[in-house]
Amino acid sequence: MARDIISLSAWKFHLGDVSDGWYRGGDTGGWEDVTVPHDWAISRGFSLDNSSGTGYVCGGIGWYRTRFHLEPKEGQHVRITFLGVYNNSKVWCNSNYLGKRPYGYSTFTYDITDFISPDGENEICVQVYHTETADSRWYTGSGIIRPVFVTVTGEPYIDDFGVQIETDFIEEEENRASVSLDINVVGERGQYKVIQEVFSPEGELVCTEKGASASVCINNPSLWSASSPSLYTLHTVVKHNDECTDECYTKFGIRTAKFDPDHGFLCKGVYEKHRGGMVPSNAAARVGQ
Repeated sequence: MARDIISLSAWKFHLGDVSDGWYRGGDTGGWEDVTVPHDWAISRGFSLDNSSGTGYVCGGIGWYRTRFHLEPKEGQHVRITFLGVYNNSKVWCNSNYLGKRPYGYSTFTYDITDFISPDGENEICVQVYHTETADSRWYTGSGIIRPVFVTVTGEPYIDDFGVQIETDFIEEEENRASVSLDINVVGERGQYKVIQEVFSPEGELVCTEKGASASVCINNPSLWSASSPSLYTLHTVVKHNDECTDECYTKFGIRTAKFDPDHGFLCKGVYEKHRGGMVPSNAAARVGQ
C-alpha cells in the first residue's frame, strides 16, 4: 500500500453557531458551497463597527462540513492534516471529537484511522470560533484559511515532517558534496526496511541507500542558487514484509549558506542580496482575492 493523498477542497459552510454542527448527517440546507482555502470575512464587506485588527471585517463563529469516500482496511493508517485554521478550531470525524487547536497559523494533524466509517462514507465537521477579532497586528482572515488533506498509508509509515535533509559540506576542489538523510518512521524497529533513492535534477538515479539514516556523497553536484535553483529528489520507501507501506518524494537543493559581518550573506561563497519581505500569513495575497 503506497501513500495516497485525498485533497479536501469542496466544503459546505454556515456562518453562525448551530447546535448539531458536529453531528454526522446533520442538516446542511441553506449552507454555502465554498472552496478551501476559505476566508468568510473578506467577502462580507467592511464596517467601522468591526475591529481594525481584522481589517474592519467581521469575525464570528463558522461551521464547515465535507465528505470523502474511504473504506477501512487492515493495516491502513489514516490521518487528516490542516495547514491552518483561524482560529480556535474544533474538529470531528463521523461525530467523533478529534481535538481543538486555538492557534490559527499552526499546521496540525489528527489520527482518524479508528473513525473511518465501515460504509466508506466519511464526514469531517469543523467549528471555527473567531469572536475575539482584535487579536492581531495584521489581517488574519476567518475560517479554514489553508489547504486540508487526508493521508492514507500502511503501517509502518513516515512521520509528518519526518524527512530531514542537510548538506554537510561541499568540497569545491574535489567537486563533491556530502548530504545527510534522516527519516523518522512510526513503527517498531526491526519490523521495517527503509530504502532511499536520490535522483538528479535531470531525473537520473544518483545513489541508493538502505536504512533510515545515511550520509551520501554526490560527485559533480548541481548546486542550488537563486539564479540556478537546481533541485534533487529523494524518494523514500518504507517496506514491511517486502510490501511497500509508505513512500514519499522530497525536493532539496545542495548549497552552503553563511552570514559574514564583512561580506553579508554568502550562498555557495557568493554574495547574494536579499530582496522581498515577510508578509504575515500571506495576508496581502488573500486580501487581494
